[in-house]
This record gives sequence, C-alpha cells and structure tokens, in this order.
Amino acid sequence: MTKGNNRGSMLVMVLIAVLILSMIGISALTQTSTELGTARNFVMEKNAFYAAEAGIEDGIRQIENSEMNPASVIFTSTFGKQTYYTGLLTDSTPQNVKAFMGFKPPPPKGQAIQMGGDVGMTTAAWDLNVSAVSAVGTRNQVRKQLESIVVTMVSEY
Repeated sequence: MTKGNNRGSMLVMVLIAVLILSMIGISALTQTSTELGTARNFVMEKNAFYAAEAGIEDGIRQIENSEMNPASVIFTSTFGKQTYYTGLLTDSTPQNVKAFMGFKPPPPKGQAIQMGGDVGMTTAAWDLNVSAVSAVGTRNQVRKQLESIVVTMVSEY
C-alpha cells in the first residue's frame, strides 16, 4: 500500500469519534436537565406540603382560641412563594371552617364528658381543610390540600 491511498481516512475516523462524543455529551446534558427538573418539582412539592402543614397548625390554634364559634375561623397567609388558606383546592377563595357531622366526638384531651355538662359545654368536631400553593404563578405551580378534624368544647347555648 502506498501512502497516497490512505489520505483522508484519519479525518473520517476523527469525525466519527467527534460525532460519537457529541452524542454522548448531548445525552448527558438531557439527563442532567431532566434530573434538575425532577429535583425542582420535588422541592416545590415539599414546600407546598409544609405550607399546608403550617396552615393546619395555624387553623388548629385559631379554632382552639376561638371563644364562641370556630365556624368563623377563616384565614389566608403568604410567606415567600408559598400561600395557604382555609378551603379546598377546587375553590381558590378562603372558606370558613365547617362543623363535622357524622359522629359524636370524644371530649378534648384532659376533659371529661361530665365536665362539659356541668358548665353548659358540649364537644364539637370541626372539619379543617387547608390548601397550599407553592411558587405562586401559572407555571410550575404545586398545590396540596390537607384535612384535619379538630375537636373542641363549645357552648350549648
């Protein structure tokens, strides 16, 4: 074989190697982009969950501190890119806490049923729904809804 017959074959091999390396690089970039998006969604989902959890704690505190009628408890709060409010995800406006119907609740911790009857009080269960929205906006919005039943003593009168 003469030297003249091999001209350009090395260029073809280098181009094939560059093409293969480019495909590997593009694949790695695509995978990295997908992983970053997944991690971002995970963090936003956790933020929405913890915002809803904070809303549940806030709602329980407000119901327990409500002297006369916990049904008047309604709230909305925003901190950072998270917002939570009383109500359902399907209706984005805050709603009052509703009385829970369906069972006779036990007395709150530390109180006996007899204590309630002596002072004109009875137990009542309240259905507390809290919805949370993370990253307020229209794109990449994560929403969570938590529900809790809160038992309190209310006046029989």
